[in-house]
Amino acid sequence: MTEADVVISWFATPSLYAATFQRPTRFIQLPSPSGQKYAAQIAGFGNTPILDIVKKYAPGIRPLRVACVGFSEGCQGVREMLRSPDGGRIDSALAIDGIHAKYQPGSTTTIVPGYVTPWGAMAQRATQGRTLLAITTSSIRPPGFVSTTETADWIWRYATGGDRDIVTSPISDAFVTPFTPPIQYPAWTAKDGSHGGPTTYVYPPVSRYRRKRGFVIVNYKDLDPTGHNDHLFQGQRVLADMVGYYLADRWNAIGPKDGMCVLAAPELDAPIPAGCFPPSALSDLYVGGNADPKPLDIPTDSEVDPTLPGEGPPAPPPETVPAPKPSGLVTFARWTGAILGAALVLEGGRRVGGAIEAAYRGR
Repeated sequence: MTEADVVISWFATPSLYAATFQRPTRFIQLPSPSGQKYAAQIAGFGNTPILDIVKKYAPGIRPLRVACVGFSEGCQGVREMLRSPDGGRIDSALAIDGIHAKYQPGSTTTIVPGYVTPWGAMAQRATQGRTLLAITTSSIRPPGFVSTTETADWIWRYATGGDRDIVTSPISDAFVTPFTPPIQYPAWTAKDGSHGGPTTYVYPPVSRYRRKRGFVIVNYKDLDPTGHNDHLFQGQRVLADMVGYYLADRWNAIGPKDGMCVLAAPELDAPIPAGCFPPSALSDLYVGGNADPKPLDIPTDSEVDPTLPGEGPPAPPPETVPAPKPSGLVTFARWTGAILGAALVLEGGRRVGGAIEAAYRGR
């Protein structure tokens, strides 16, 4: 049996980033489940979904470190993996412009915890340097639902206890250097008649950057007033950069059986002592370092108060490009067109009929 690191993804085409991994790595892209029922999809693999997914899609591979990557609605798949019985065995998780949620009934500020607490649990481990959680957002704000910007703020407060920006290491030059040549997306027209003009990206439109050890959030402003091309930009260029500069760099830097080293940082609150976590051989089937075999889903009676991120004034919105504000109905049509367009591009033209509904339901 061949040992290898494994990347499990949804709507995150491996060809965009596979070449950045230097160690033996297998890439598994799971299909979008019928009706966007990601919880049922993962539950169908039983109590050891990682093992069973690898057995089905990469037979003969013994998984070492495991990462889950999602773009757009595919982040639902990552979330369900985090809360699965194998959640604690996931070394890294990446969510590219796709962590949406619902508000509590009658509220426009308080998020239903079940949509985001698995991410919060992973973020807490990442702030300790044990795992990696990397999140990106565009500035799309779907009417009546929680935007990716809001959920990222929620998870940050959940893991760090406040809104204060923390930067334990600077952002990579790749996220601030102008593109040569500029990246261009063409004008588009959706089936419902909504449309938008071409969009040119001269530089990465990063509006906010936060990092506490292994927990990273990168916010982007929209250059397309409709958000359509910005979502495509997230699913292609941003996805490739995040996987390459965070996940691949992490896995390339240290062997899967060598543990994870953490440097002391005296300038931080409660720094972690310098040293390395030893690899933990949980069973004959899981060998990667820093694993902990339990679901990453914090119950409401845990020591972490899940209502904390919903209290107080909301964080300020990221910088946006001034543009005429369409009506709620037009915004809905255009935003759902963005989701469908991204799914069609990234899946090589495969029809994903439920992608639009998934952006608003089941998150």
